[in-house]
Amino acid sequence: MAIKPTYEELEQRVQALEREVLERRRVDKALRQSEERLRTITDTALDAIFCKDLNRRYTFVNPAMVRLMGCSEADLLGKVPDEVFDPQGAAIVNEVDDRTYKGESISEVRSLSIGGTPYTFHTIQYANHRLQP
Repeated sequence: MAIKPTYEELEQRVQALEREVLERRRVDKALRQSEERLRTITDTALDAIFCKDLNRRYTFVNPAMVRLMGCSEADLLGKVPDEVFDPQGAAIVNEVDDRTYKGESISEVRSLSIGGTPYTFHTIQYANHRLQP
């Protein structure tokens, strides 16, 4: 038969749980503030910003990327470059992705046609393996 905890032990446990709840609330608030800052930066940036998973699917695109591509966010999320760009553009994007996925940090100027209009981009891309599941 298990020994019942004393009133003092129960009181100490309740206090410990209350401290834990307060700490979680503090951490949650800090996380929300950090997410709001990041969202403000990406939403107001003039440059196209995106994230992809290891299967090359877009998992995040900012409003500048949506405007550049001339479509909705839903039209980009979950898609791979071959579904978004013409074959030549997809080949360029995939080549940069290949190098990135091998661990290379990319910073170079590239030309790419989007919807028949040529653009010149300063591409900065890197793989953050810490964010991968």
